[in-house]
Amino acid sequence: MKIRLDSDGLYFVLILMALVPLHQEVIQLVSYYYREIFNMVFILLLFMYRPYKVYKSIFNRKVYIEFLFLLLFPLIIVVTAMFDPMVNLYGDNLSEILAADKLVNPKLYIFRNAVIYLPMLLYIGVRGLSPSDINKIAGVSALIAPISIIVYIGGLDGYSLISKFERLITGQIDVEYNSYVPYLTFSILSTLYLLELNYKKYILLIKMSLMSLLMFVSGFIFYSSSRQSILLAVFYLAVFLVRNFSIYRLMNVAYYVIFFVTIYYSYEFLTMEFGENRKLMKLTVGSELTRFDIWVKGISMLNASDFFTGSGLTSVMVSGPHNDFIRWLQRVGLIFMFISFYPYFSVLFKSFFDFISFKQDKVKLYILCAVIFTPYHSIFGYPREDAYQAIWSFIGIAMWLGYCNYRRRNAL
Repeated sequence: MKIRLDSDGLYFVLILMALVPLHQEVIQLVSYYYREIFNMVFILLLFMYRPYKVYKSIFNRKVYIEFLFLLLFPLIIVVTAMFDPMVNLYGDNLSEILAADKLVNPKLYIFRNAVIYLPMLLYIGVRGLSPSDINKIAGVSALIAPISIIVYIGGLDGYSLISKFERLITGQIDVEYNSYVPYLTFSILSTLYLLELNYKKYILLIKMSLMSLLMFVSGFIFYSSSRQSILLAVFYLAVFLVRNFSIYRLMNVAYYVIFFVTIYYSYEFLTMEFGENRKLMKLTVGSELTRFDIWVKGISMLNASDFFTGSGLTSVMVSGPHNDFIRWLQRVGLIFMFISFYPYFSVLFKSFFDFISFKQDKVKLYILCAVIFTPYHSIFGYPREDAYQAIWSFIGIAMWLGYCNYRRRNAL
């Protein structure tokens, strides 16, 4: 059977997007290396393109700097690994996070995390993405979230599924609010984007279904007490709500009114039925100073020369400063840290002006908000290396690269 690169290749991306939110179940049922298997598929698909098309896509005047820096960073990791003094700033090791292959080389582990979705990103960038393709990406990321939540809650120890949700509402159950929950903000964004689209049939049914998904995922994020996720979800809601304040979009505003009213009364009902969730108190009287102290402590571990060279690639392996900017500063120094994040801020800058120039282009707004995901969550954690968040950290910039090449080929 002949593989159609433009269509079949996208389905591999969509399948991988659907599998990652079910990460724990997939590694048990399929393989711990399922993402590496998909990597090989994307590399194979890239080789099936003509070299001239790959060259033209990468050296497109608008995107070649981002491609260059994305490819440069893995090379930097290889070079810095050769001079790693094997200093351990926090005394942690891979056995704390790896369920398999606990004896893996830590340098190889860090390199693998840095490049694991790079073949997918390169494939999407070379292939290009049409608005229809981006709609499919948004659809999968929106629809998989509630399934993922149910599977995730069901996988926690003890009690029935209904009892676990009741305990979540009352704050008696812990979820990975700094790892699992943040990825759900991408689903919030995707659902809001899908609500903006024009549908030829079943408009009311589709939009009310999307609104139901939005309320379910938003409710889970809220009761998880993940402040960083709540803030980004509120930001996305505000952006799309403000966009709809127009006499021509009053119906869309009505959907948002329904959303906020339903959320409010649902919270009142659940509080009366099950009682107050004490964990939610940290949303107003939380420990922001403590998080800031962790960042300051992480920076204070470095001496003057470390700001340029870093303490070593493997100096921080697991948790560390709870800030990806500081962690890479600790690992490789300021210059190489800047190189690793430059593509994200460059794309953020360019996509912002793209949106300002084409305010009616819903795709550009979606991509702009998707690119915000990575630098924002990097302030609080390590989205590019997290099992749940990493793919979404690369999807945003991949969509921008793909959409730019699509528009160039079609002279839009």
